[in-house]
Amino acid sequence: MPTEFRVGYQKAGLLSVARNEAVFERRLKPLGVEAVKWTEFELGPPMMDAIGSGAIDFGWVGDVPAIVAQSAGAKFVYVACMPASEHGMLVREGSALRSIADIRGRKVAFARNTSGQSVLLKWLSKAGLAYGDIVPVLLSPKDGSVALARGDVDVWVVHDPYFALAERVQRAHAIATTKDIVNGNSVYVANPEFAREHPKTLAAVIDEVTKVTTWAAQNRDKFAEATSAAIGMDIDAVRLAIGRSDLTVGPVTPAIAAQLQETADAFLKVGFIPGPIVVRNAVWSLAS
Repeated sequence: MPTEFRVGYQKAGLLSVARNEAVFERRLKPLGVEAVKWTEFELGPPMMDAIGSGAIDFGWVGDVPAIVAQSAGAKFVYVACMPASEHGMLVREGSALRSIADIRGRKVAFARNTSGQSVLLKWLSKAGLAYGDIVPVLLSPKDGSVALARGDVDVWVVHDPYFALAERVQRAHAIATTKDIVNGNSVYVANPEFAREHPKTLAAVIDEVTKVTTWAAQNRDKFAEATSAAIGMDIDAVRLAIGRSDLTVGPVTPAIAAQLQETADAFLKVGFIPGPIVVRNAVWSLAS
């Protein structure tokens, strides 16, 4: 068994709850793990870099950072997954844009290498549009919010809780949501060497993640309060976001791997990733 377990986390995720409650420390100590080292990441891509380099053993990211990292040659395994947060295609209050079809030729803001890229492609396809039919503007969620409010962009694609915050504070209007399409997933990932050498430790970690997720689903107000305090966001917006989240976790089944593969293939087609990948080749299971 390893003597140290290194975890990457983001403030808004369930791993933040696991950290605050020391659930990994309690579960892994009897297994010989003397210390759990926590490293905070603001975004998914640098966390994937850390996983691939062996700087951390385990983390949670959106499916897109994982897909982009796999295409770039990063070494990791998909360990578990949960449904992605809700996304919205937002326009300013009073905008004349009413549907996805209306955004042809418009400036559309979204964050690079995030799930927003994936849902945008799905929305465009559903409306009979191509990526070349819009003017993409790559902005972080915070910058996207400002750009929409100023009118610098016509449309903003973003995930919760920023989606919920824009609805509440900016009175932005969603002309499309992920309820209209097959939403993506967020994924728990691990360094492949760690997964290969310590499968029972990793299985115990996933068991604790499942318990934390179940707690969050059954105590959404408490989860919202903790998240709001951690990220400094309006509590009502966070409650709205968490209230409509699908808080379940499970294995990366063949069906989930196929969804991830579909996203990867769509990204390759429009040039979001440099080369093809085979998602199923990087899926971990205890049996493997």
